[in-house]
Amino acid sequence: MNKKEVTGEVQQSKGKVQAEVGKAVGNPDLQTHGEVEQLKGAVTKKVGQIEKKVTTVKAKAHSKKG
Repeated sequence: MNKKEVTGEVQQSKGKVQAEVGKAVGNPDLQTHGEVEQLKGAVTKKVGQIEKKVTTVKAKAHSKKG
C-alpha cells in the first residue's frame, strides 16, 4: 500500500465512526459528514491504487527498453 491508499483507509474509517455516532445521537449533519468522509476516503484510496498501477506499468516498460 502506498501513502494515499493508507490515507484513504484511515479517512474511510474515520467517516464510518462519524456516521455511526451521528446516527446514534440523532445528528443528521454529523451522519452526513461521516458519509462524505467515507466517500472521500474511497476516492483517495482508489487514486493511490491507480498511481501504484501506473508506477508498476512504467517500471515494466522501462525495464523492457533496457
